[in-house]
Amino acid sequence: MHLPVSFSFSQSSLGDYQACARRFQLRYLERLAWPAPQSADALEAEWRQRLGQDFHRLVRRHQAGLPAAALEPLAEGRGDRELAAWWQSYLRSPYAAPEASVRRAEITLSAPLGGYRLEAQYDLLCGTPGGEWLIVDWKTERERPQRARLQGRMQTTVYRCLLALAGATLNGGRPPAPEQITMIYWFAAFPTQPERFPYDAAQFTRDRQALEQLIAEIAARPQGDWPLATDERACRFCAYRSLCERHVPLATMAEFERESEDLALALPDAADLMAQQEEIAF
Repeated sequence: MHLPVSFSFSQSSLGDYQACARRFQLRYLERLAWPAPQSADALEAEWRQRLGQDFHRLVRRHQAGLPAAALEPLAEGRGDRELAAWWQSYLRSPYAAPEASVRRAEITLSAPLGGYRLEAQYDLLCGTPGGEWLIVDWKTERERPQRARLQGRMQTTVYRCLLALAGATLNGGRPPAPEQITMIYWFAAFPTQPERFPYDAAQFTRDRQALEQLIAEIAARPQGDWPLATDERACRFCAYRSLCERHVPLATMAEFERESEDLALALPDAADLMAQQEEIAF
């Protein structure tokens, strides 16, 4: 199956392709729903994802204008101390109420790139038209990734590049200059250790070219089964592994968190999961 002209790329789909072209083909082109678990402790993985979704919902509602006091019972009512601690850490952070005239939580931007569309859903975009812009991404991982790994994430590339391409509607009709953009990863488990990634025109040019080349490579793939991951460790975290007849043991959630950065893997982001699912009220 060829790539349809209407296909929209995201950091998740591009990251999947980098990890395994065959996975990209099965998930995004053939749209194959395969129920195999991604980790040996599937219940724990599901619980971690649910906690992340709950936290993102709380933050989204707070950023939309609901008072923290009104949301407090929702954070406490789950009965999970970790979620309650995350919520209090968020409220104490400078990103709960940043000084900006524009604040948009879970906003989606898209732009044409390489003959297709590139899109991203941001946890929080805030800034002032003509001034500085912050991309804030909430992370609920138990282990804090190293800066070099965060720098190499497809998310870091896509989010900053796309804001420079498609941020005109937020910035008075003109896209923000790359030098006006900073991306911040904020870790709920490490609230005083955010990681900041400024941007500049040279990096924007490199990112745009790299994304265009990657999209062109995917679009040029022929019919037939696409190549499997060269590193079979990636198969330990893949829901499609039995289709490829790679009989590798399932990884645990702890192993996933330790190794996923090296393998360009990620569990579905909480915001991505919520976009795919029907809203479930607290």
